[in-house]
Amino acid sequence: MRGMRIVVAAALLLAACQPTSESPTRGGHGIALRPIGCERSASHDVSFTSPNAEDVIETRSFGPRCDMAVIVWTLRADGGRVLWTHSLPYEALATAQDLTSVPAMDAFLQRWAQVSVDDTAASPAWPADAELLPAEWGPLGGSMFPQPTYETIRDQRLPRLCMRMGERETTCLFYDPRAEAVDVHFRSAG
Repeated sequence: MRGMRIVVAAALLLAACQPTSESPTRGGHGIALRPIGCERSASHDVSFTSPNAEDVIETRSFGPRCDMAVIVWTLRADGGRVLWTHSLPYEALATAQDLTSVPAMDAFLQRWAQVSVDDTAASPAWPADAELLPAEWGPLGGSMFPQPTYETIRDQRLPRLCMRMGERETTCLFYDPRAEAVDVHFRSAG
């Protein structure tokens, strides 16, 4: 019984310490609460894994303040299974003058979630006899696939989407329905 009282007392103490958004003070005692932080989210429905799929792209921010937030981009298959996720500091992608602005974060997350689906035929060609990598990849871009595999993926016209993943980096993902998996077709950077 004594152990149960300790657990209940600890739970009540923790609950009393949690910030709320209702008021700046608790119980009129003048105890200032911390700001809620920069936990924001946006989502965008896409048909990526199949033409009629109800897949979702979620973008989220987490942090005590927006200028300190980590942002997360997640692609979920119809049914909720995570297919791909990527995270980085907000400041690495933000273009807002005021990185502390919650409305700027909301607008950013909305834009970041809005990607369109095309197919891998839209990826730059990488001819077998080319001496250089595709110029569209930029000086720091590339593919983990060798040229023949990269071109085979292009020829298969698999579902593809591209999103910004850094200040000067774009990542293009594709979905292979036989493997039921997502992979990076290429990155452009530089």
